[in-house]
Amino acid sequence: MNTSTQALNTTVPAGRERPAVELRNVTKQFQLASGRTVTAVNDLSLTIPQGQFVCLVGPSGHGKSTLLNMLAGFTPLSQGQILANGEQVTGPGPDRGVVFQRDTLFLWRRVADNVGFGLAARGVPAAERKRIVDRYLRLTGLERYGRAWPKQLSGGMRRRVAIATVFANEPGILLMDEPFVGLDYARRADLYEVLGTLRAQSNCTVLFITHEIDEALVLGDRMLVMVGGEIALDEPIDLPRPRTGREITSPRAQELKAAVIARLDATQIQDEA
Repeated sequence: MNTSTQALNTTVPAGRERPAVELRNVTKQFQLASGRTVTAVNDLSLTIPQGQFVCLVGPSGHGKSTLLNMLAGFTPLSQGQILANGEQVTGPGPDRGVVFQRDTLFLWRRVADNVGFGLAARGVPAAERKRIVDRYLRLTGLERYGRAWPKQLSGGMRRRVAIATVFANEPGILLMDEPFVGLDYARRADLYEVLGTLRAQSNCTVLFITHEIDEALVLGDRMLVMVGGEIALDEPIDLPRPRTGREITSPRAQELKAAVIARLDATQIQDEA
């Protein structure tokens, strides 16, 4: 039976906070042109508490982006239920912000107008919109670039604009699909700090896809390894913050990294068998 048609039980027991994200037996299948059916996400159940930063790692083609797109409301489920703050996800919504691998800035709008676009679309008054935009430009170190055009900015600066644009809408859940891919270490480190500052201000819940285990160790509270559309490993990243080179090279960090690599190596062996 397709559980997406069943009535939802969203009652939260007294004294317990409602999870930010709940996946209940979620499956996503795609039909190929050849007629073959591919299962991208397989009967997956998962709970993410409020305010947690979850890093999702795993081989390409094993369902990570499909999972994120279902949570964003871009891709329909084949079976199961996804709840965001207790409400069933049936499409995109302002409670969930998305940052993609490549920025989706409007090249014909100045930086400040990009950051304020979602606010304007929701009818936020101009004075309030300017206050919010100015705040996020300042928090992302872009206060001097509000009147610049996106084409005048470096790749790292454009990523800042993309992040500021999402945070300006103040979503409770932030979905990030390899947002720093292709950037060098210095620019990534800079953006890690920006992201940390914004999270400290908002306490939003984050699902962050990355292929970089060290990136997950720097940013996350929890690391999930996704293989074959299922969660193969679920580990807390119990390292002290702020995380410098010392923390992510500590014995505990290396233990976590070794566990992830071992699981990924096992997957590769299975794929080649």
